[in-house]
Amino acid sequence: MRTTPTVLDGLALLTATADDLVVATVRDTHLALVDRVTTPLRAAAGLQQRQPGISDLVYAIIGGSLRGASRGLGAVASTGIGPRLEGHASGRFVNAAVNGLIGDELAADRPALGIQMAVRLDGRDLTWTDLRTAFPAATGRVAVFLHGLCEDESAWSAHRDRLGTTYAEELTASGWTVLMLRANSGLPVATNAGTFDHLMDRVHAHWPVDIERIALVGHSQGGLVMRTATAMSAAPWVGDVTDLITLGTPHQGSHVARAATAGSAALRRLPETAALGRILERRSIGIRDLDKGLPYDVAVPDHVRVRLVSASLGERPSGWVATAVGDLLVQPQSALGARRGRRRVEAANTLHLARSHHFTLLNDPRILAALKDWLR
Repeated sequence: MRTTPTVLDGLALLTATADDLVVATVRDTHLALVDRVTTPLRAAAGLQQRQPGISDLVYAIIGGSLRGASRGLGAVASTGIGPRLEGHASGRFVNAAVNGLIGDELAADRPALGIQMAVRLDGRDLTWTDLRTAFPAATGRVAVFLHGLCEDESAWSAHRDRLGTTYAEELTASGWTVLMLRANSGLPVATNAGTFDHLMDRVHAHWPVDIERIALVGHSQGGLVMRTATAMSAAPWVGDVTDLITLGTPHQGSHVARAATAGSAALRRLPETAALGRILERRSIGIRDLDKGLPYDVAVPDHVRVRLVSASLGERPSGWVATAVGDLLVQPQSALGARRGRRRVEAANTLHLARSHHFTLLNDPRILAALKDWLR
C-alpha cells in the first residue's frame, strides 16, 4: 500500500474538508437562522415546512463540486504522482498538525496521510536495519524523545536560532544516543502507547550495542503515551528504562481540552450554532484523551525515576495565573500531577518554569540544566 503522501493527497483532503466543514457549516447555520425567522410566518400561513429555494441549489452545487474535485484529486494521488507533501519542512509541519486534529480519521480513511510512528532521522523514517548505519557511534545510553499534539520531531529544535543548541545536541555531547520519534498524535493515547511499546521492543532487540540505560522524554501528550507504555508493558526494554521525564504533560487533563468538550455540547443545543459545535465535535480522539489525562493507577515501575516539568505564565505553580491559564494549554497542577504507585512524585524530581508557555518547554536552558543533572 502506498504510504508516502503527495501534495495531491493534501489537496484532496482540503477540498473534502471545505465541503464537510466550511460549506456545510455556512449552509446549516444560514438555514437554521432562516427557519428561526420564517417558522412563525409559515405557521400563520398554514405551511408545515420551508420549501427548497435558490440557496439550497447553490449549496448543493458548491458541495457537489468540492466532493467531485476531492474524488478526482484522490484518484490521481493514488497513482503516486506529484510532489511529496513531506518533501519540505512546511509540508511535514502541516501534515503533523492535520494528524493531530483528525489523525484517527486519516488512519481509517486516508492512510497515505496518516503518520505511522517511527524513529526519525533527517526527515525520514528509519527501519530496524537502518539503525546500525544511522547511528555508527551508538552508545549504550539511549534517550528517546516523543513530541506532543500536532507536532513532529522538528518541534524539539524550537528556539535553536536564539539558544544555539537543543536537548538532543547537548545529550549527544554527554554520551547519549538520541532517538527522535514521530507519531500520529490524533490517535488514542492507548493506541500510540501500544505502538510505542512495539517500536521500543524492536529498537531494544536491534540496537547495535548492549543497552545500559534508557531515558524517555515526552512533551505534552507524548508524556502520556510514554507513561502508559512504560506502565503497561512487560517487554524487556522497560527493564532498562531509568528515567521518565515529562514536559508540560496533562497527567490530570487539560483545561483547554475540557473547554472544547463543554463548548461543543453548548453549541449543539441550538440549531443556529449546532454546525459550529460539530466542528469542535470532529476533533480527534487524541485530543479528547486530553480531557481527563490518565488515572493515577497508570503507575510506572518502581525502578523508573519520574521527573515532571511544568510551566505557567505566572510566577508560582499554585498562583491564580497558573490555575486560570497555566502555560496556555496545561495547568501546573496537572503537569505535576503524576503519581508513582500511591505516592506523589518527590519535589526534588520536579521543575517549574515561571513566565513561560507550553512551547517554551521544547527547548529551554533551565530544562537543559535539569536534564544534564537528572541524566548524569
